[in-house]
Amino acid sequence: MFYFCYLSFLKVPKNLEIKSSDLNAYLSSIEIAIRNLWKPPVLDYYTDHGIEHSERVIDNLNKLLEGHSDILNDYERFILLASAYLHDLGMQAPSYAGIDRPNGDYTIEDKETIREKHNEISAEIIKNSVSGEPIIMYNNKKLRLGFELCPEYARFVAQVSKYHRFLNLTTLDDSSISGENLKLTLLAALLRLGDELDADHRRVNLEILKLREIPLKSKLHWWGHYYVQSVSIEGGRIKLYFRFPEMYKNEDGVTALFRERTCSSIKSQLDEVN
Repeated sequence: MFYFCYLSFLKVPKNLEIKSSDLNAYLSSIEIAIRNLWKPPVLDYYTDHGIEHSERVIDNLNKLLEGHSDILNDYERFILLASAYLHDLGMQAPSYAGIDRPNGDYTIEDKETIREKHNEISAEIIKNSVSGEPIIMYNNKKLRLGFELCPEYARFVAQVSKYHRFLNLTTLDDSSISGENLKLTLLAALLRLGDELDADHRRVNLEILKLREIPLKSKLHWWGHYYVQSVSIEGGRIKLYFRFPEMYKNEDGVTALFRERTCSSIKSQLDEVN
């Protein structure tokens, strides 16, 4: 008789490396659990919220922590990384927003409702994942999040995920575990900024945009990402590099619209995080 053992080697960037082998194993379980969750995306006309988005958020967090990585302990790193993987779960769970369309035919209003609530839905799903109740995603797909061996961390990951958008960060209380402080407010602020900085062309697939009739506001959001060549984070400075079609070479109004829109959004998040 042969036994097959499947190993997952999760690559964590240096400024977020976790020394604890147990915490690394827990994180790997979470990453494996949600790896295929986003195929297909329920809200297909929004920008990417899947596993690739999470990986880019983690890369942003690594850069934001350059030279300051010692401000986080192992437990905080685990919670931050787990939150990076799970913060957008709510985008794939319409039933948690009170919307049930067995045929998958969601209206624009449905999708806006799900998107507006998705951070709170994500938190609810994470907390429910250790309650013994099954987590039902779209198409009645059941999901486990990988907290089976570390249920005590779920509530912290839920809180950080919940605060990754809109909510006032100062209302989130810090906590502790195993005698170590958990700076949850800082973790939520980092996640919010790392999420906001995933703002370049990799976040969109224009082939999908061509096939969908979507609101003008969403189209602007897509094109705003598409025109960003890259976002650089070096030495505490954030630089945005834009690329525009040749036909806009003399159209200052068009290029200024997208530049100001993107810069304003990032500055707004920076101000709030500060």
